[in-house]
Amino acid sequence: MHGNETLGIELVKLIRDRPVKNVDYALLNERAVAADTRYIERDLNRSFPGDKKSDDYETRRAAEVLAMCNGYDVVLDFHNTMCPDNDCSFVGDTCNKLLYNVASELGYRA
Repeated sequence: MHGNETLGIELVKLIRDRPVKNVDYALLNERAVAADTRYIERDLNRSFPGDKKSDDYETRRAAEVLAMCNGYDVVLDFHNTMCPDNDCSFVGDTCNKLLYNVASELGYRA
């Protein structure tokens, strides 16, 4: 999501190098990753739902990402914070129960 947040970038590299069955991966903001910056024109995280016709890279990319996510049961989005020992996950209170099960399998508790 953000080009300067190494957690997701390193995770994508790990899965690319050691594939996991039924797990796909993507660097969502490849331009920002290449530039080692949070974003190019606007924060991709705040660009959803996006517009595939936009001249703005992240606005267009947000629409592409949403389309890419169609058909998946679960999509995980990894971020970093600048706070030490800040392990957290977010699951909406109206979400499908499957997401609570996924969070639990990853070691997170409500």
